[in-house]
Amino acid sequence: MNIYADLVDVDDGCAPNPFYRVMTFALGQSKIRQEAKVGDAIVGLSKCRLTQDSQVVYAGIVSDVMLLESYFDDSRYLNKKPSFNPKNSRDWFDQYGDNIYQKSAGVWKQHTHLSRSKSDMAEDIQGKHVLICKQYWYFGKKALNLPEKLQLLMPDTDAFRKNTDELLNQSFIKWINTYERGVAGLPTEIARIKDSDLVS
Repeated sequence: MNIYADLVDVDDGCAPNPFYRVMTFALGQSKIRQEAKVGDAIVGLSKCRLTQDSQVVYAGIVSDVMLLESYFDDSRYLNKKPSFNPKNSRDWFDQYGDNIYQKSAGVWKQHTHLSRSKSDMAEDIQGKHVLICKQYWYFGKKALNLPEKLQLLMPDTDAFRKNTDELLNQSFIKWINTYERGVAGLPTEIARIKDSDLVS
């Protein structure tokens, strides 16, 4: 098992999308989506603005890897398509779905999304795959401090770090499993939403 540790620039619930009891990676993170395999872990890390402590925003174990072009029409992930119509939208998190790319007759179409524009399309498509994580932890604005013994997971630069050290990786998995799976905190960028509205 490898751990792909990525620095989180924006935590808005879109990339990854942790709602509806599965965490999906379909936007951005193109190199990770190209490489990661079933059984690998994806970990989103950030620096606390006040203390500069390394924090875990999310973590997930890849349970399935599918082609991006298959994602849009897969009936299992229709609820990952953004909905902006109040009459059809089931709740606020419907607006943050990541299922926005449709390929027809060899041509890609980007559907409306809150945080992705046409300029993001090339990188998103370059990722080729959607990573599916049925086992996941999403902390959002309740990000956890990363223990000192696991600090080596933190990337040195803006690029992600692929960790292959089995002892380090197993140590992280053992630690993260002490926490309840699912959505524990809201995306940091959605300050207007109350924690009582959480859905996992």
